[in-house]
Amino acid sequence: ETGPARIVTERTSRDRGNRQLALVLTAMAESKLMLAFLVVGVWFSWTLFGWAMERLTSTEFGEDKARFVFTWFIVLVQSIGNASTGAVALLLTGKRNFTGDVPARDWIIAGTAFMGAANFGLLSLHYIIYPMQVLVKSCKAIPVMFGEVI
Repeated sequence: ETGPARIVTERTSRDRGNRQLALVLTAMAESKLMLAFLVVGVWFSWTLFGWAMERLTSTEFGEDKARFVFTWFIVLVQSIGNASTGAVALLLTGKRNFTGDVPARDWIIAGTAFMGAANFGLLSLHYIIYPMQVLVKSCKAIPVMFGEVI
């Protein structure tokens, strides 16, 4: 094409490209906004959870000034809540396979390890503050990374 037809075709092509670029930039901005929202949500949730757990495990209750010692119960309730939420999400998405084709033995090992880690973490709040517990838990990734390299 030559002349005015070519100019119209180039302009239409350029406009289409600009619209596509605008859509991509809008999607990127929305995804960054969503990421920021999720980060703030996670920070807020973990801060609130830490405050509540530290307060529960370090406060002295009653006349005899007893501390809450039933951390296994907290872990059990949390695990039941997590499993229930996961089951509902799977049912809502139409998935009926709750094990993800992972053998039950592996789920039992992972569940037992989770229960132990969560319980010992809550027990540690009798001796250290929650921010210190988070720092220590964050450092556990370092030896794991070294182990993966070796």
